[in-house]
Amino acid sequence: MSRLDQIANRHHWRKARCSVNDGACVEVVLVNGQIAVRDSKDPCGGWLRYSVRSWRDFTSNVKTKGAIPPPER
Repeated sequence: MSRLDQIANRHHWRKARCSVNDGACVEVVLVNGQIAVRDSKDPCGGWLRYSVRSWRDFTSNVKTKGAIPPPER
């Protein structure tokens, strides 16, 4: 386990207030000035890190424009 994993695991991860219990959620936590994001179904799996600004831009976009569906393959 990396040092960042150890740091992230000591923090209180949180889900969105409007999340439902169908397992399609992510959890977030602030770690060393960055936003860490993980899959709530796999809390021991990996996680992604984003700058606070990038995360703020992303969440603002989702709130105003809605979620963007993935491109069709």
